Amino acid sequence: MSKKFLIFLPFILVTVLTFSYAQFNESLHVGGNPAHPYTVSTGELDVGIWAWMGKPYKSYSRYMEIEPRAVIWGYYNATKTVEFTVSNAYPGAKTFCIVWIRNTGTIAAKVSKIEWNLPDYVSVTYFGGDLPEEVANDAKDFVNELYYNGIIDNSTYNEMINTINERVNSTGCLHEGLVLDAGENDALIFYWTFKDNTPENANFTGSCTIDFTQFNE
Repeated sequence: MSKKFLIFLPFILVTVLTFSYAQFNESLHVGGNPAHPYTVSTGELDVGIWAWMGKPYKSYSRYMEIEPRAVIWGYYNATKTVEFTVSNAYPGAKTFCIVWIRNTGTIAAKVSKIEWNLPDYVSVTYFGGDLPEEVANDAKDFVNELYYNGIIDNSTYNEMINTINERVNSTGCLHEGLVLDAGENDALIFYWTFKDNTPENANFTGSCTIDFTQFNE
């Protein structure tokens, strides 16, 4: 091996490492002092809500209205917060809503927080972990309804139905702390129930916000 090659070897190694580091734009914390952790380059963190839908739940909520019925933004217009406007709510009525999430980034992402902005007379039920079969059937009925009414296309229909089927009796249904692999879909399925202190013909706009971090935080 020539002396000239040995002189330039460190320069070549630094150049290769610098080039490799430049391929990514997210940091992965791997240890050390929490205030000054060691980091390595990873990939792109890009995850959010690409569709959401809501309706009154069952016939005993038929006098209530909820908008929007369905919004399909697509993967690359994802958001973190969705809103539903409820009209003519009353004690005992319920909504049924589904929020669809997809990780379009190149690294795994973790659900760090699910936050609700609702009146104090509204309670929330959602299914983190196991998805009961009867709730899955309600979700599939809703997707079928949208498909038959021409609101979603065949590709979206298949993706939604497959996601629901994968979550039945699994630990993967969306919840805080869940890790989504790159390219993975999930769904947050929830009810808003109106308590006894709900004013008659109540109207409000409620929201759901889902925050995400890189998988190791």
